[in-house]
Amino acid sequence: MTKNIFKFGMLALMVLISVALVASPAAADPVMTRTLSDSMIAPGDTVHVTLELTSYVDEQSLNSMQEDYSAAEMDGWTVSNIELPPECPTAVYMNGSGVDTFMLHPDFTGVTTLPAGDYTVEYDLTVDASTSPAVYDLTGKYLDSGNSAGFPAVGDTQLTVANTPTELFNGDVYLLSADMNDEAALAATGLNYTQSGGMINSIGGHMYEPMTGPGTGSTWYTFINGEQTASAFSFGSYAVAEGDTVEFILLGSQSEVPYGPDMLNQKYIVSIIVNAAPLPIADFNSDVIESNVISGYVPLTVQFTDNSSNADTWEWDFDEDGDVDSFEQNPTWVYDTAGIYNVSLNVTNEYAEDNVTKIDMITVATVPTELFNGDVTLDLSSAKTDQDALNTTGLNYTKSMFLDSIEGYENVWDPTGTGWAILLNGEMAGAFGTNAVVAGDVVELIYVGMDDDTMFDFIDSQYIVRMNIKELSSSSSSSSSSSSGGHGGGTGSASIASSVKTPVSPVVKEEPEVIEEERVADDNNDGDSAGQVSDDSGSQGEAEYQEPKPLESDPDTPGFEMTFAVIGLLMSVYLAKRH
Repeated sequence: MTKNIFKFGMLALMVLISVALVASPAAADPVMTRTLSDSMIAPGDTVHVTLELTSYVDEQSLNSMQEDYSAAEMDGWTVSNIELPPECPTAVYMNGSGVDTFMLHPDFTGVTTLPAGDYTVEYDLTVDASTSPAVYDLTGKYLDSGNSAGFPAVGDTQLTVANTPTELFNGDVYLLSADMNDEAALAATGLNYTQSGGMINSIGGHMYEPMTGPGTGSTWYTFINGEQTASAFSFGSYAVAEGDTVEFILLGSQSEVPYGPDMLNQKYIVSIIVNAAPLPIADFNSDVIESNVISGYVPLTVQFTDNSSNADTWEWDFDEDGDVDSFEQNPTWVYDTAGIYNVSLNVTNEYAEDNVTKIDMITVATVPTELFNGDVTLDLSSAKTDQDALNTTGLNYTKSMFLDSIEGYENVWDPTGTGWAILLNGEMAGAFGTNAVVAGDVVELIYVGMDDDTMFDFIDSQYIVRMNIKELSSSSSSSSSSSSGGHGGGTGSASIASSVKTPVSPVVKEEPEVIEEERVADDNNDGDSAGQVSDDSGSQGEAEYQEPKPLESDPDTPGFEMTFAVIGLLMSVYLAKRH
């Protein structure tokens, strides 16, 4: 029994020891990690290198980090600006046969082992200027007395050495939509180039070099958005779009089959960002009424304003004779001959041109004789029309379906005749007597010639009645009365102008101070407007609305309260008797 207990106890102890051994693995190997500040540099450039020793727990002696730059292709590579671990003030750097060794000596008297911990070494590595472009493997290791073979470095284990190409162009170009291709992009840089058979021979005077053997020669290659085009012999056939990056690079050839482009051996580069060219768009306006009615009277000075986009030059033709009248951006022109004029503007920039012509933009009329030119004051508390305005001028006129005559100047309806045109604020209006007016309006009655189609010819303006509508003040509106048209018996605030041809200013509509009324046409053409309500005094306007007053109780008259009280008393007596 005792023997069995002893056996089971020993077995259990062995199991526990096994578990403890599994749970406590051997210490990890030390690790040296290399980190480069740049993974690609040019011949003659310098890269910063950091070596970090980690997982070092077993205290050993003869500790060192090593880098091996002894390969023939690394000839001339040098190490400088060394920073050894501050924990090892007696650490030493040594170089022999291209091997750089960083000895990590402890600073303890009589102690030769390096304490456990992490240690860092930093230095600069300069690549010789004659180094050939290539990808170089970097070898190094950490070693100590516990492992003389060492532990290979990890991390950055390769360094690419590549030529830095000379920039011939680096910037933006602007292309028309019809020219969005690689050749147009190169042409837009202004660099001279030659090509034959779809292959670029030279750019900026830098010729390609035929290959004479492996690793020799050079060729111009095209890259669009970082991707090499399918062929170096299809120059000019590749479409590009706005925002694309196009690069032309003169590359050396690889030294191995298939002897393609060696991206590490870049000699010259053209870098282009493609943009859509800003096309000019012609547009303009003027400071006069742009109408085939009347823009003004001779001599008419017009200020033109350019509203074009992306324009660098301007060519104006004001009288449609085909000659350039001005090269200014915002010119002024004087029309001294009556007529209807087209105006043209042609604009250009370095990429394109555009033009616009405004047909019948400017109508210049002869100066008419003024029959009346001034303010007319109307009671605008009710709707008024152009006929009401004419009534106030004192001019004699006749009217049937139309305005037939003013001061004896009658309509003659034939191609060589004349007629009265009605304008409201510079625009053709409706039949006389139907055009509602408000304060600030300008009414013009113009006696003009007729063209071959029996239409008004405003160039031949002979007589004019120009009325600026004003509102009658409230203090005088109660005593005013309207007059009927046809005999000129009305009154107004302006006098009749003399029958002399004087220049007439273009229409400038005055803004009313307050506009409350709606325009209402006089459907009966009789000078009276719809919506008027007459009272016994003959004044015009609507009757004032009176708010009904609430009924008031008379304190001497029995009210509803007393009536209900009496009824209630009688009902009580009736019910008492029944019971």
